[in-house]
Amino acid sequence: MINQSRRVTVDWLLLALSAALFIYLMWAVFVPEKF
Repeated sequence: MINQSRRVTVDWLLLALSAALFIYLMWAVFVPEKF
């Protein structure tokens, strides 16, 4: 059960990381004057 809990935590971390990367890319695309 501990291993399953850790797996869920890793999945959530990967999901949050990919969401942050997606938001960063959208920001870079729609707000080019900041770069």
